[in-house]
Amino acid sequence: MTKNLNQKSLYLFVLVILCASTLLTAGWLIGSALGGICSQLLGGMGGWVGAAVGGEVGYKKGFF
Repeated sequence: MTKNLNQKSLYLFVLVILCASTLLTAGWLIGSALGGICSQLLGGMGGWVGAAVGGEVGYKKGFF
């Protein structure tokens, strides 16, 4: 049971990191095209949304 739990935790971690980093990068790229402080704001918002999306997908897949 512990091995299965550790494997699920690893999959959840990787899933959340991939979603967050992808959306963070996308937000940063869109923000840098707009210029100014937008790259930081949109990058941060993309990271937050990515973490939420990764958590929701992990919940739907049964990693919680």
